[in-house]
Amino acid sequence: MVYLAKVDSALQTLVTGLKWFKIYEDGLGSDGRWAVERMIDAKGKVDFKIPTCIPNGDYFMRVELIALHGAGSSKGAQFYMECAQIRISGGGSASPPTVSFPGAYGQSDPGILINIYYPPVTNYQIPGPRPFTCGSTPPASSSSRVSSSTPSSSSSSRSSPVSSPSSSSRASSTTSSGGGAPLYGN
Repeated sequence: MVYLAKVDSALQTLVTGLKWFKIYEDGLGSDGRWAVERMIDAKGKVDFKIPTCIPNGDYFMRVELIALHGAGSSKGAQFYMECAQIRISGGGSASPPTVSFPGAYGQSDPGILINIYYPPVTNYQIPGPRPFTCGSTPPASSSSRVSSSTPSSSSSSRSSPVSSPSSSSRASSTTSSGGGAPLYGN
């Protein structure tokens, strides 16, 4: 999952009270393979697009991976997250709905408390809100790009190349740091 939070400066260190909106998620595919399997196949890389209607400015980007091998009991899910500071340019004027951390997930949410072993999982509900989109699905020529000059130790995120630079939003990383906000709200 990938969330963004608008900040006054990508160099700020205060993360309390930020309002986050999800821009990407992946879970159990229709082929029965988990997102982490696809990430491993791609040598640790995940492609996603920043919606082109997101306003220009500085943002924190929160990338999460949830390990579910112990999620059959309360507080058994393991959250791995990394954060990066990015600047978006060429964006729009959308105001996505937001969530707060802690509080976006509950300990008993279906995607947090789940036995992945038996019975076999055929439908996985990804925690949190659905990813924000700019209305209808934009054509490939209006894609956005995010790049990080400092890859994280546990995950790396990038998008596919931009087809038409004149109509795209771009994000550039200014720094990268590990960590993140607390996970559960209750």
